[in-house]
Amino acid sequence: MASLFEPIRLRELALRNRIVISPRELARLGPWRRQGAAAAQEARP
Repeated sequence: MASLFEPIRLRELALRNRIVISPRELARLGPWRRQGAAAAQEARP
């Protein structure tokens, strides 16, 4: 179960630090997270 929450934690840390997630990191997280990460980047000011 911990592996399922790991990408979410990484994304939350990235959002807090306002780090743009690179395509290379998105591929590492997996295609099922790509949509969520794209939405998170669009939500950035």
